[in-house]
Amino acid sequence: MDEFIYWARKAAAYNLVKCSSGNLSQRIDDQQMLVSGTGSWLESLSAEQVAVVDSLTGESLNNVQPTGELPLHLALTRMQRPGINAVLHFQSEAATTLCCADFVPDYNVIIEIPLYVGEVVTLPYLQPGSEALADAVSGLPPHIRMVQMSNHGQIAMGSSLKEVMQKAVFFELACKVIVNSNKGIKRLNHEQIEGLKAYAKSRN
Repeated sequence: MDEFIYWARKAAAYNLVKCSSGNLSQRIDDQQMLVSGTGSWLESLSAEQVAVVDSLTGESLNNVQPTGELPLHLALTRMQRPGINAVLHFQSEAATTLCCADFVPDYNVIIEIPLYVGEVVTLPYLQPGSEALADAVSGLPPHIRMVQMSNHGQIAMGSSLKEVMQKAVFFELACKVIVNSNKGIKRLNHEQIEGLKAYAKSRN
């Protein structure tokens, strides 16, 4: 619980969420997960605002009502997506600007995108908290770790809370570069991206 609260507050400190705009989840084991409570502000999240949820049924086990985005978190952390232990739904400024834009940019403008974030998928607008949105994210390819939800916000997912925050921070940085460039930015080409992947692989 302490780790969950620490990283929830870090999300706000990194300017990834404002007020009650974001939500966070973490798999505890195959049957339970922690989820930020409905209406909670991650910047001041307390243990009393964290729901312990049954991963299969979505039932709160500690009488704390989880975020309305629970279907999205359940869809991403259930066992059919191994390796996803944490999910952050965030709305950082530059990334949200681009999810509301009328074009889908190439996010590969800084080396951290191919190295740490990977391919970014953009979904059409779907009602927040809906089964339609949950179905859309559950149908994502297994390698996807970053999603832009049109006119809604972002989803970062990973094996740990720390990894999720890193992905979100680097993604926001890339989005800020794109927004500040007014579309006049150079992208990394295919050869450069493959070179970065080979470099990262050689260091593992």
